[in-house]
Amino acid sequence: MERSRKILLAKRGIVLLAIPAVVVAFSSGPPPAHTGAPGEQTCAECHGTGVIASTDAAGVKITYSGGTAYTPGEKGTFTVTITDSSARLYGFEASARLSDDKMAGSFTAASGIKVICPGGPGGFGTPAPCTDATVLQYIEHSAARMAGSFSFDWTAPAAGSGSVRVFAAGNAANGNGQADPGDHIYTANITLTEAQASGGNKPVISSGAIVNAWSAQPGLAPNSWVTIYGSNLAASNMTWDNAPEFAQGKLPTTLNGVSVTVNGKAAPISFVSAGQVNMLVPDDTATGDVQVVLKNAGGEANVSATRTTLMPSLNSIVLSGKNTVIGVLNGTTTLVGADVTGIRPIRPGDTVQFYAMGLGPINPAIPSDTLVKTPSALVNASSVAIRINNIPVQILGSAYVAAGEYQVNGVIPDIPDGSYPIKIEVAGSSSPDNIVIQVKR
Repeated sequence: MERSRKILLAKRGIVLLAIPAVVVAFSSGPPPAHTGAPGEQTCAECHGTGVIASTDAAGVKITYSGGTAYTPGEKGTFTVTITDSSARLYGFEASARLSDDKMAGSFTAASGIKVICPGGPGGFGTPAPCTDATVLQYIEHSAARMAGSFSFDWTAPAAGSGSVRVFAAGNAANGNGQADPGDHIYTANITLTEAQASGGNKPVISSGAIVNAWSAQPGLAPNSWVTIYGSNLAASNMTWDNAPEFAQGKLPTTLNGVSVTVNGKAAPISFVSAGQVNMLVPDDTATGDVQVVLKNAGGEANVSATRTTLMPSLNSIVLSGKNTVIGVLNGTTTLVGADVTGIRPIRPGDTVQFYAMGLGPINPAIPSDTLVKTPSALVNASSVAIRINNIPVQILGSAYVAAGEYQVNGVIPDIPDGSYPIKIEVAGSSSPDNIVIQVKR
């Protein structure tokens, strides 16, 4: 994504005929050593243009699933994003370097993305098979894309390697097959620090501290968010807000160097801190005691938790020491369920969108690490019930609408003003007794 070059025109006709062929050839990836790393060329060398400084409106950006830290020996995901409203096709090349400019870790090829090394028959600038782990690797597009986002996995180097700097050049091309200023080249780099491990920082999960994120019930159930409490769980606070996996329709399973598996399956993670990790229970049909393993740079914590098929719970907040259920007035953005600022009590006759977890299987099934783009039906829909003070709410419909979240629409019965216990039930299982909802005309 940097530099420009001068073309000698002694054989003008030959050169001009050759340029389109070269540009077309690079639609399947440039030669190695064109990332803009120190001492390297950029994609500008072959596109007859210069490197353009990135702005908020146009440019290239590199993000990593672990934020700005890597865990030695573990796999993470880089995403190179090229933004340019004038472009028709996009491509990139990237390289990861240690402080001595040697290769850092190793890349993994993906669909439309290949790994190459320099040193082919044509010299340093031509690709060769990456058979030597000490040789610099370059990862790049193998086919230009109409969307400017490329994600690929990277296995971090061994402990003690120190900081890693990743360089990327991005090409936002006009797609006319010519080397001209209409092709925009950008460069960027990101520095990752090594997460330091020490015996004193080994993660610890507190006893009995794997609980439903809404009801605080101990245990696990599919399609439920769970909170893990403990110490040394993460080096610092991080949310999944900027996770690059979202661009691929996925949820992050590693966040700030923290990963969790349940019964051997990776769990999506939405938040980490030293004392808390929020995760989504991954797909599985296993019940009974299962192993929950949390890993970070300091080591791993391995505990047993009880997994059930169902664990119904309703979205609630704590008000005056009580878990108070909050819903949304159907067709609006109005929060209902409590008599406090910003939320109004529910009224008899209201149609309310309640949000729940742990209501069981859905059809079609949606992998737990995948964004929900289309609501999915509950297999147990006919058995779903909500009761306020043991009076049934008229259920109008239900669906799985977001990761770990079901929506149940119901009409509030005609009951006097007051604060009442509320439960959600499905297939013989019920939410805890410690939640209420406020009714007020």
